[in-house]
Amino acid sequence: MVVIEVLQEYKDSQKRVYEIVNNSLKNDKISHAYLIETNGVSYASDFALSLAKSFLCYSLDEDESKRICNLVDSGNYPDIVVVDSKKMIKKEEMLSLQEKFKNKPLYGKYMIYIINDASLLNASSGNTILKFLEEPSRDIVAILLVNNISLVLDTIVSRCMVLSLVNDVSLFDNICKKYDCDISLLNKAIEYYSKMEDERKLFFISDMMYSFSSNIELLLEVGFYLYSDLLHLCLNVDLVFFKDFSVILNSMLKNNDVYDIIRKIDVISKFIKDCSFNVNKDLFMDSFVIQMIGDVSDD
Repeated sequence: MVVIEVLQEYKDSQKRVYEIVNNSLKNDKISHAYLIETNGVSYASDFALSLAKSFLCYSLDEDESKRICNLVDSGNYPDIVVVDSKKMIKKEEMLSLQEKFKNKPLYGKYMIYIINDASLLNASSGNTILKFLEEPSRDIVAILLVNNISLVLDTIVSRCMVLSLVNDVSLFDNICKKYDCDISLLNKAIEYYSKMEDERKLFFISDMMYSFSSNIELLLEVGFYLYSDLLHLCLNVDLVFFKDFSVILNSMLKNNDVYDIIRKIDVISKFIKDCSFNVNKDLFMDSFVIQMIGDVSDD
């Protein structure tokens, strides 16, 4: 069975997702849209491409499936389009994508588009792709990737089959590799949020924020996972990301109820998206601090 050959390397590390895909193919029930929650997995883009190949190659003979896979791997397969933007994805890009997909597949059964970071869809481009998802064609498959589904419009999530990858590498290792930094900077980021909750003073927290002026994205990402675990702690759920920082998290919890935590996760999510824009860095950092602290005044 071709799916086993194409996705074989993920059979153990992503057992649940592997089984879901395998069953879908065996029952000929491929969804028109998949949202892959990557959870920081470093090989997520490669997994998405392997998923696309499994859709294209299933039920083909060995020689034909190898030919298709080789074309995909070399970037010469015309019926796969990969959107791999590092900045906010514009509406025009999604309209152009839709235009390309007006034709029928040239080679196989499906035309497939992969968006490597769906969190970069702004309101305009997100609504544009949403219309595309709402009117699915039998020969078009969408594969969207995002680190956490909370960073994607709920209306998009509701129209996709969600596949959540399991990260078997420590969060610290992944972030250090992603931002080419050492562990001391991550510890400093955790300390920043701890101080923010403890001190609750605007000037003090703003001053600390400026020490991350060249590492804002790292600070925001650490904050997102930290407050996600704070929410786990508040709801009496096992910690996922920062099991070794339960003392700090318990201290942070003293100043937050579940609604405070959710609000702060929303704030961080918004600023992660806004970080893709060419914004004034000083105003960006000041605004982040003000929104995180909320209406708490200096003591």
